[in-house]
Amino acid sequence: MTQLTAQQLTLNLSDAQLTKASAKAVVGDFAAQRTLSALDFGLAMMRPGYHIYVTQQPGFDALLRVREAVARKAATLTVDVVYAYGINCAEPRRPVLLSLPPARQADIEADFDALLDNIVATFPAVFDSTPYQRQKAALQQNFDSHYQAVLSRVAEQAVSLGVVMREEQGNIQFSPSAKEPLSADQISQFQRHAEQLEHSLHEALLDLPSWRRQLEQRFRLLDKTTVESALRPLFAPVHDKYAEAADLQRYLKAMERDLRTHLPAFLAEGQEQEGIKPVELKKFLSYRYGLNFLTESGVHGCAPVVYLGNPTFPSLLGYIETVHEQDPGQTHHGLIRPGALQRANGGYLLMPAAQLLVQPGLFQHLKHVLDEGCLDLDGLTPEPGAQAQTLHPEALPVQVKIILLGDREIYYLWQELDEEFTQHFRVLADFDDTLPINADTLAQFAGLLQTHAQTCLGKPLTQSGLARLVVFSCRLAEAQNRLSCQVDECRHVLDEAMLFAGQALDAEAIEQALTARELRHGRVAEELVREVCEGTVLIATAGQAIGKINGLTVLEVGGSSYGAPARISATVFPGSRGIVDIEREVELGQAIHSKGVMILSGYLGHCYAQKVPLAICAHIAMEQSYGHVDGDSAALAELCALISALTQQPIKQALAVTGSINQYGEVQAVGGVNDKIEGFFSLCQARGLTGDQGVLLPAANVRHLLLKTEVIDAVRDGLFHLYPVSHVDQALALLFVEPVGALDASGNYPEHSIHGLAVARLKQMADLAGDAKK
Repeated sequence: MTQLTAQQLTLNLSDAQLTKASAKAVVGDFAAQRTLSALDFGLAMMRPGYHIYVTQQPGFDALLRVREAVARKAATLTVDVVYAYGINCAEPRRPVLLSLPPARQADIEADFDALLDNIVATFPAVFDSTPYQRQKAALQQNFDSHYQAVLSRVAEQAVSLGVVMREEQGNIQFSPSAKEPLSADQISQFQRHAEQLEHSLHEALLDLPSWRRQLEQRFRLLDKTTVESALRPLFAPVHDKYAEAADLQRYLKAMERDLRTHLPAFLAEGQEQEGIKPVELKKFLSYRYGLNFLTESGVHGCAPVVYLGNPTFPSLLGYIETVHEQDPGQTHHGLIRPGALQRANGGYLLMPAAQLLVQPGLFQHLKHVLDEGCLDLDGLTPEPGAQAQTLHPEALPVQVKIILLGDREIYYLWQELDEEFTQHFRVLADFDDTLPINADTLAQFAGLLQTHAQTCLGKPLTQSGLARLVVFSCRLAEAQNRLSCQVDECRHVLDEAMLFAGQALDAEAIEQALTARELRHGRVAEELVREVCEGTVLIATAGQAIGKINGLTVLEVGGSSYGAPARISATVFPGSRGIVDIEREVELGQAIHSKGVMILSGYLGHCYAQKVPLAICAHIAMEQSYGHVDGDSAALAELCALISALTQQPIKQALAVTGSINQYGEVQAVGGVNDKIEGFFSLCQARGLTGDQGVLLPAANVRHLLLKTEVIDAVRDGLFHLYPVSHVDQALALLFVEPVGALDASGNYPEHSIHGLAVARLKQMADLAGDAKK
């Protein structure tokens, strides 16, 4: 039987190919051509529903690629408008939304802050000015004169009646003018005069409250006029500078009107508290009139690009913060905190799909925003438990391109579970997992790694080092003719190789890094080999046995995978249950493994039951397996063990088998073939290579072989063998001493062939079943 040569077990690049790749090395869009085309299409489509889902695989930095592509697109676009919330002076609980020119956002923020500083510098100093104090004093003097005139008339009347009128601390008192004691008649007369004077005083001062109100009105009018005249020159330059910003013009006018009322009141309150400090005034002005910008300006005014790594309701939709200085908590338009949707408005928002899905109801809210084209914060409350004055801000128009990054499985599952998902995310940007090896891909691969080595590590990557990384990449891709797109894994190997490198990163340094990595992660694999060598796990690598065969499995632990040989056993006896999968019976066998076992019945029926009834009961088990078993890569080994038990012919235990089959006995490719071969080789090497050991593998898997150097060397030295098989008969010929046999012209197998013995045994069991029925 033909066996594989050492040259067939790995990738063999010529020096010319490597030299050309190194010389032509470019930092290109490795593995991104298809995806970037889809991205360009999605970014160019401005109609609703053309949001983008980008697939990303482990070990490949899709986010970096997408960010770069989106940044390039964003650099060609400008934002039409930015939004800010401001106070609604008529209804402070209903903040107004301002549409402002994005190119002038920084100027508006700076000029607004300067305007508030100018107001602080102007007030309350303007009320200490000579013109204001003179006008206020004149109003007060006019009131006082009028008041004193009234008192003078009453005082003259008092003199005529022989009564003295005195004013002490705002109180009017009457007393007799005579200094000697008064008689009873004089006292009675004084009392009558006093009552008369009090009545006159009351009549004269009946309009005093009205006079005081008029004075206060004149004071307020003076204050309003003074504030207005002081504010006009402060606001005029801002009005002139932003004449084209209609919303800002309306806001400035409303702010100016509101200041005429609230500024004097605030200053008066401060005066009652022994003066107002400039910092307190600035805080009041900022709190009441400051603009709260929501949109995040892109670089140089371009469209913003925002990445939200952990989408939650507050981080995506925004929230309203509460200040707990009083009870209940107070809130205002300045405490509206924008989420990623607001910050990315007019641009692009990138999010991981998995994190978005784990937030119950969040995607439903996002869909609502996309459907309505606006985000309504009305009803959003601050943190739970706060008794806040609820704000009702105006709804914010939203125009943003959403880009989700996630696994393919999430995309297709999302499509299945939510019929509206595809209506919103119509563009799939699917990164390739592998790329064919050719001059262009090799040059791009070399460019990425050489740039990383030189820029990040400060050492050149030699041609031999590049060749070793190409083999490593092909091993990740499980194909001799394809490169894996998990470039990050290759970068990590280069980083680790720095510990072993001299002047350059060559093949020796990279090999040492890979060996060290295997040593760090190899405890489980070494433990498996030790248990077999000690006899804890029963696996033979020499001799022959009936109904027993060495199958090959892959064990995945913590992101690492190991080849794990396993004994598969079969027993056959008369009956009618057919083939019983013990793994399935105890609910350890998963669906694909059970399918592989059921295919065995199809093969036995096709090959042996054309003339003889298939009246058997067979049990198949993967021995000393205590976890779930899945996959059909053990189907070929299970069939060989079953035929051995049926024919009572021993199987060579020096050989291990992997491969899937169909009902016609054709051997099909399996995954993890490199790990499986190396796992069995490690066991044989630990026990001592005899020259008889080897592995049977599907011929279709030969192009997937990228084995370790030690395995290749053993094959070259004839100490280990790899046999490609494409049909069950080829496997049987290698595993059994007896010939396999082929049908003759009359449709019978040779008597002493494997197939002939199988048919004879089936006929014998059928006869036993017939006798039992009689």
